[in-house]
Amino acid sequence: MDISLSIIFAALYLRGAPRQFELRKFEWPKVEKCLRLGEPLLADVADCLRADGLWPEALALSCPSLLSWAEDEVLGGRVLTVADAHYPNTWISRLGPGAPPALWVCGVLPPMPVVTIVGSRDVEHRERQFSRRCAEQAAVLGFGVASGGARGCDRAASQGAPAEATIEILPYGLELIKAASTYCRLSVCAPREDFTTTAAMERNVLLYALGEAAVVVHARFKSGGTWHGAVDAHRRRLTKLIVREDSRNLAHRALIGLGAAPLARPQDLRGAMDLQPMQPHLVC
Repeated sequence: MDISLSIIFAALYLRGAPRQFELRKFEWPKVEKCLRLGEPLLADVADCLRADGLWPEALALSCPSLLSWAEDEVLGGRVLTVADAHYPNTWISRLGPGAPPALWVCGVLPPMPVVTIVGSRDVEHRERQFSRRCAEQAAVLGFGVASGGARGCDRAASQGAPAEATIEILPYGLELIKAASTYCRLSVCAPREDFTTTAAMERNVLLYALGEAAVVVHARFKSGGTWHGAVDAHRRRLTKLIVREDSRNLAHRALIGLGAAPLARPQDLRGAMDLQPMQPHLVC
């Protein structure tokens, strides 16, 4: 049934699927409950959903070619859905219905928990080095590393961790990647969808909600995705927030003032994670 669920979620929620209209992704728990109780064959899924009052989803699946397309994508290993055994549990527990029901994937998700490392694109060598060493330390501690795949702090973090323990969540389609890599890459965007600010904000939420902790290597006060993503993650209590200690950086001082744990040296990462308890999260 899980393979069938993956095919259905891919058909209903993947961006870039050949659907005539988009569906509310927040309805996926209702779809899952309906199908797990009814256990219909793929050919009968639309009828099962319709009987449960899920009319838009039933209408979308009334086109047989959509399920056939989704089956090819799932069996080809290009899709990750909430029905998969290796889907991140942290997304479900921290985001609830806001967890993405289906994403595009390239590569294999690391089997271990991860630490998210984020920061600005335009930074100096010291910030890139700090990011890289944080990734190295995370690997020593048995964690994988997640980043946003951008230049600067993100890319340095990816370079510091073993490739098989690295996840990049991208704010654009996976077919737009120019350089080959052995990293696991994820995206909610359609395969050839360009970068947008909205996609970047959605990506940031997934990054913070994925990690056992998130290290902010560099942010600018009230400016840029790193600052706004960190503040949002703190407000929603998505993860343990850790900030590189830098008394000259107003953004860092502000985040620490809000309750983030300071990190003076990458080798102190374990201590900073223990210092910053995981607060009860707010599902939004």
